[in-house]
Amino acid sequence: MLFQDIWSLLGDNASQLRTVAGFLTFCVAIISAFIAVWAIRANKRLAKERSTLDMLTRIELDQDYIRRRRIFNEVVTSTDPSLTRSLIKLSRTARRDRETRIPKIEAIRVVLDIYELLGIAMANKTLDSRVYHTWFRGSLTGDWNLIRGFVRHLRKEYENPRIYVHFEWLAVQWGGKPTKLYAAHSKSFAGLNKLWRHKKRPPHIPLDVDLKNY
Repeated sequence: MLFQDIWSLLGDNASQLRTVAGFLTFCVAIISAFIAVWAIRANKRLAKERSTLDMLTRIELDQDYIRRRRIFNEVVTSTDPSLTRSLIKLSRTARRDRETRIPKIEAIRVVLDIYELLGIAMANKTLDSRVYHTWFRGSLTGDWNLIRGFVRHLRKEYENPRIYVHFEWLAVQWGGKPTKLYAAHSKSFAGLNKLWRHKKRPPHIPLDVDLKNY
């Protein structure tokens, strides 16, 4: 009875209060939904950053990778005037590292395969590109610029224009030099458009492309 008396005294104001209360409830629900979405996205981003750091740490501390990385560094930083020609020779021989007895070409390809795997992960957003960019940008782009002539050779040798295309895509995004093949199939390449360096995925390169011109 008491509440009925109060509502009767309020009269038309009670209706207005109910409208305001309903609107405020709606606003609170919308704000809560936005906060929940923000929290979910923040947690996903944090989880992705942690998984990226974990993966990179495992790679950097893996002894097999360390041995192959050392061989890779020795080969690509050699004083040979034609690194590409030297790598092609290595791919056709069974020359091994004196200390580890690991075939040198195997070490080269292991490092390239890891770069390709990381490029695929970045393209599919399963790893955090900002963390990797901060950690390894210089090494990745430097290695790509040294090795891209050999990648061109591999594409022609195996008649597969998509070999290490994710590695190239990531390197080009971060300032590396593209191959002619990559540039020709990147839609926004004309005029060295700055947006081209920020394409979210590698360009589609047909498998039947004529590699003689590239």
